[in-house]
Amino acid sequence: DILALTETWHESYDCSCIRRLRGLGYTVIEKARVPPPHRDNVQFTNHGGVAVVAGRGLRITKVKLHQPVSSFEFLCCQVSSREGNFTLLLIYRPGSKAVGDKFYSELRSLLEIISSYPGPVIITGDVNIRLDRSSDATSVKFTDLLADVGCTQWVDKPTHDAGGILDVLIT
Repeated sequence: DILALTETWHESYDCSCIRRLRGLGYTVIEKARVPPPHRDNVQFTNHGGVAVVAGRGLRITKVKLHQPVSSFEFLCCQVSSREGNFTLLLIYRPGSKAVGDKFYSELRSLLEIISSYPGPVIITGDVNIRLDRSSDATSVKFTDLLADVGCTQWVDKPTHDAGGILDVLIT
């Protein structure tokens, strides 16, 4: 069993929620969203952070992709079990930021890197692009990018409580 989490709201490797999961016997690989150094607003909420949680019988190892990315958060890991291995790429693109060309170019670079890895590749996460709007320019560009690198997006039902496909499962 494996769980991929976006918007974890955790700010460090040692936060209580991550420690609690590890204390229950889960393996956790995480990438916290570090808060700004001078947050004057007491009401500040850190919505970012990503984590992959694995149950017993699975081994997850963080894969360091030396690719600078600033338009989204990501975590890449190798997942191993008795049944086989695969690469998991977890992405979170904040919906509070407009989708720009930088997102597409940075995502393309990551996809090109991991496509050379042996075995299957699974990409999941929250891209905050309305993929149910087939005529929307951002949706078309995202879908075209996936097709260009030989990927298929499998989610076809709404993933947000207000409707819309924002989350992805890509192979």
